[in-house]
Amino acid sequence: QEAESALAFGAQGVGLFRTELLFLGEKQAPSLEKQILEYSRLLSAFPGKRVIVRVLDLDTDKPLPFLTLTESGKYANRGFQALLSNIEVLETQLEALAESSRRYPETELWVMAPMITNSSQAKQFVDMAKGYGLETVGVMIEVPEVCQEEVLAEILDSVDFVSIGTNDLTQYTLNLDRVNSAIALSDVRKPEVLGLIERVVSSSREASKPVGICGEAAGDPESAKLFIEYGVTSLSLSPALLPSLVRALRN
Repeated sequence: QEAESALAFGAQGVGLFRTELLFLGEKQAPSLEKQILEYSRLLSAFPGKRVIVRVLDLDTDKPLPFLTLTESGKYANRGFQALLSNIEVLETQLEALAESSRRYPETELWVMAPMITNSSQAKQFVDMAKGYGLETVGVMIEVPEVCQEEVLAEILDSVDFVSIGTNDLTQYTLNLDRVNSAIALSDVRKPEVLGLIERVVSSSREASKPVGICGEAAGDPESAKLFIEYGVTSLSLSPALLPSLVRALRN
């Protein structure tokens, strides 16, 4: 529904398509056919452009009755870990995305996993997605554990691209309670967070892998200028913020 306005505001593609919007409020997971229809609608709106789709990102504030909860722990019931406990949901998503891409090959489809917490999860997701015929597969960097140099190197060896989720990365790095207090843009610019972001960008560039920024900070001119200086290859932000960000970056 936002495709037309995004293009009107000057978007060069889709940096983050949140597939959980198809799942929220449903009593059962959307069927293969319904997902093919929705993903096809998305891809058809961006011919000749790139569309990055994130598979289902379950969060504790978005419970879904048809999903099995995962084990306890810091990242329980989040992202890829939750999908591993509901593998059929992930398999249906990947099949639907692959079929939609075959129907609209003129749109460049990239697919990524949320909240991976180690390099083995990254490799597992890449292997699964490519097994369905998806060509460009990546992961989101959202927890400080995967920003360690050795772990990051292993991840970059498996994936085609990475996307840094600044909201979650900031929350977990600074031990903030995102449920009860909003993350401020200034939090993202704290040295301990920027240090991790700079390391991820530098390592990705050295590995010749695209690295993008997702999150509210991508639309903040002060933060965006820093990310560009680090060497990010893309910024993903709300369409309405695009014109003001472009103006700010040109100054």
